[in-house]
Amino acid sequence: MLPPHPTGAQASAPPLPEELLEEIFLRLPPDEPAWLVRASLASKLWLGLVTGPAFHRRYRDFHGAPPMLGFFHSGSSDSGL
Repeated sequence: MLPPHPTGAQASAPPLPEELLEEIFLRLPPDEPAWLVRASLASKLWLGLVTGPAFHRRYRDFHGAPPMLGFFHSGSSDSGL
């Protein structure tokens, strides 16, 4: 016979330590920014972890600087435009 299914407080798993959550979020790929947005919507704790300045620094150090999307150049042109 199977034991009874846990209910209420027994059914919830213990929360993960913040350090472990940060390591998980750190490894989300930078080409999928929606994943970090979804994680930040899960709870106030996760929002605080993902939007904190320490996490941003670690994320940039881990993945490198974000790619350059473009640049502006103002200067003289030989074409006369």
